Amino acid sequence: MRRFLVLFLIFLISHSAYALDDAQLLQQNSIQTRINAVGVKVLNSNKLEKRVTFVYDENGKKSLLKEDKAITKRQVVVFGEAYRNIESDDELVAYISREIPAAIRSYKGGK
Repeated sequence: MRRFLVLFLIFLISHSAYALDDAQLLQQNSIQTRINAVGVKVLNSNKLEKRVTFVYDENGKKSLLKEDKAITKRQVVVFGEAYRNIESDDELVAYISREIPAAIRSYKGGK
């Protein structure tokens, strides 16, 4: 009986930890979906033929990204810190629109 209780408690503890991770993953997925939808609208409305990837990075490894620009080539990275300050889709459009030219320049070999 004691073994059963121990196994049951371990199951409950581990199951609740996964539930927290699932909630975080769902939240990050909804943020990524919103960023993708807004980014694609910006690209299509401006008739930009070059495709750009939109990435949400909650932790924001800005120091690593500044050292190696190849990591973010042809990507628009929306950092969690910046995303928390964005209140509407209009502000997200402005943020993404400001970052798209750098990603487009990477097609021409620019930095």
